[in-house]
Formats: sequence, C-alpha cells, structure tokens
Amino acid sequence: MEFSLTFPAGGAPVLRVLVDPGFAARSLPDNARTARAAVGRLATQWGIDLGELTRLSDLFLPPEPHGPLTLWCALDLRSAGPTGVKLYLNPGARGVERAMETVTEAMMRLGHARAFEPVRRHVAARSPERAAFMFFALDVGPWAEPRVKVYVVHPGATAADAADAARLVPGACPERVAELCRLVGGEGPFDRLPLVSCYSFTGADTHHPTGHGLHVPVRAYVRDDRVARDRAVRFLRRYGVRSTPLDRALDALTVRPLTAGVGLISYLSLVQAGRQAPRITTYFCPEAYRVLPPRQGTASPSPAPAPATERGSTAPQSTPQGFTVPRTTG
Repeated sequence: MEFSLTFPAGGAPVLRVLVDPGFAARSLPDNARTARAAVGRLATQWGIDLGELTRLSDLFLPPEPHGPLTLWCALDLRSAGPTGVKLYLNPGARGVERAMETVTEAMMRLGHARAFEPVRRHVAARSPERAAFMFFALDVGPWAEPRVKVYVVHPGATAADAADAARLVPGACPERVAELCRLVGGEGPFDRLPLVSCYSFTGADTHHPTGHGLHVPVRAYVRDDRVARDRAVRFLRRYGVRSTPLDRALDALTVRPLTAGVGLISYLSLVQAGRQAPRITTYFCPEAYRVLPPRQGTASPSPAPAPATERGSTAPQSTPQGFTVPRTTG
C-alpha cells in the first residue's frame, strides 16, 4: 500500500492510494488471479471498461507469471467527480529478458507503436545495467484523456542523464528535471536507488510520447524525513504550491518525529505534459511494518536556504520499505 499527493497547478491536491489486490496469495499465479478478479468486480460496480486490459492479458498476466508483481491498482480520490482508476502491470511477466518484446507488442496493440519508437530506441541503446522497463500502466474508467504509461528505470544515472531522457518528449523542459535531481541528491550519480522516467501516451500525438515524469527516490539520498520534507517543500514552493497539505498528510500518517526515521516520504516526482503546467507529486509509505532508522553518512547537496515559515525543527510530535521494485507510480 502506498499513498501520494499530486499538486496540480491552481487546483486542490489529489490523494491517491495504490494497493496490491492479490497481496495475500501464496503464489504469483494466485496473486494474478486474485488481483484480476478484484479489478473485475470494481469495474462491474463502477461501470468501467477493461477492454484494454483484456487485450493485453496474455502479455502481462500469463498462466505462470514472473515476479515481482502481477497487477496493482491505484485510485485517484478526487474531491469532485468520479474516482480515477489506474492499473500497473509487470513488463517482465513473461521473463525480464522479454520485457522489451512485451512492451513493444503491447504498444502496437494499443495503437502507440510509432509514438513509442523514440523510447524503444532510447532504452535499446543502453545496457541492461543502465536502463530497463519497470511498469506498464493503463488509465481506465472516466478519464478526460486516458493514458498508457511506460516506466523506465535508470540505475546509476546523473542529473544530466535524467535531463536527456526528458528530451524524448516535445515540450518537456530538461532543466526542470535536472533541477529536481540536484535538489534531492546533487548531480549524482544516483546509485543507491535509481531515477525513474515515466513516459505517457495518448491519442493526441502519434509520433512521440505526450508526457514525461521523473521520479526521484528522495528516501535514499537524505538522512531522515525532516530533510526529505524540507526538500519537498522547497520544490513545491519553486512552483508556487503551498506546503500545508503535505504537512497535514505527514501529521496524519505518523506520530513519530520526522527526524526519527527515513522513508516515510519515498519519492518526489515532476510531470510535464504538453501545454499543461508541471505537476508535482509526493509519495508516502505507511510504515505498516517498520520504521527505517535515519541514514548515517549521507552526503547532502546544498539547496537554497528554506523560508523561515517552513516547519524547521518544530515538527509536531503527533508524528517504503525496501521494495524489490522501486514504487514510482503516478
């Protein structure tokens, strides 16, 4: 389970929750069947068309799937309008060595083969140690412009590498991407947990991806959640976003001091799509199993001084885990 808050420009934050519907299953095949059945019941209840998932089931939900996941489901809990539903699938379900083949075939079936080609070339030009597919995602249900998303992980990448990855999307600003990297971990390399690019595809463009998101695992590059929170606040304020909802979310999630652990704030992300204003998302781990101790000896970049109105050292005393796959959904 994972929470996140997305901060759209000029609008209220959107709360999202991600779950693994088959978490209690004892095997991956059972996990897949349980998760597919749960999503099917949800679709029936809410009148959601799962045609795209059905068309791709042989690719991502084979009889004997490979790990580490099968089907995750996320809900955008909007204050107005219907709930948005997102499905996350494993590109390596038929074997990690077939991930490129699987994703390429899926994009062809969904009509995005030409737009996906720049991403395919970008990934193919790098060794498996430098880039690999992580998630394949579908927006289903009542979305104004549903997306297909492909997540690419970049082990050992630098801020400059992340900026280069954003150049595949017309209109995305590479310098904004590099700025987020520098704020969290300097120039890099980001070799504790990798940076992740998310490329989105809609019917609006048949030649290129229509959106790019960079996910930075802040939890791996700070000493504790106090530092992670301060980095997140600085980034929000650079885009004119108030930090109050972020602090309210932290207060709701934990009663411990933010200096007592690391990982409560797991990722920061920046999404750029077309002419839309950039969107920032913060990701939260519920710490249901344990609290990771503060990280010792973490080298930190030196971002601009924080405004005096930030929470600083007065965190209220009302107060992810180590994932096999970095959780960077959105």
